[in-house]
Amino acid sequence: MHPRTPTSTSALAALLSLTCACASLQPAAQIHIDPRLNIGNMSERNGFELRTAAALAARASASSTTPNAGPNAGPDAAPSSRRPVTPILFWLGIGLAAVGGVGTIGTASAGFATQRQISNGYRDGANVSDIHDLEDRGDKLNKASIAGAAIAVIGAVLAITSYGVDYTRCGPLAPKRRRATAPPGRCADADDK
Repeated sequence: MHPRTPTSTSALAALLSLTCACASLQPAAQIHIDPRLNIGNMSERNGFELRTAAALAARASASSTTPNAGPNAGPDAAPSSRRPVTPILFWLGIGLAAVGGVGTIGTASAGFATQRQISNGYRDGANVSDIHDLEDRGDKLNKASIAGAAIAVIGAVLAITSYGVDYTRCGPLAPKRRRATAPPGRCADADDK
């Protein structure tokens, strides 16, 4: 082993410093941003804001030029607003779900009682015609229970869907808090709900 000389040590240090310094001496690479991502001047309005403002202005001018259809309005006057259908569909769905649920519970309970009667009939030695009548009644109750469950599901889906549509469109079923916090232009109509 040879002891290192000061020149070899300084040469090694110079070589190491050049290899590390090369990375910092190169110019930084340009960052290329896709021109589609350029949003422009932040003080300018974007297309969504312009379309929303135009729609609100058109709606306001249409409502101000349309005469209100009052009790003395002629046959040419159209009503100022249509009555929304979603509350009717919502309450129809609630009614169907309630009727279907009560019907399912009632027919399922009667079916369970019929099953107990059949079990007791087998144990007590009932005749074949009585057992056959109980089985027919149980079969009809099972079909009625399935129909009631289907009606309840259809009613629940109808109620949930109509509420969801009104919630999204800020209709009469939507809470006032939703209409107050909705995105701009979504609930621009007069809030008389």
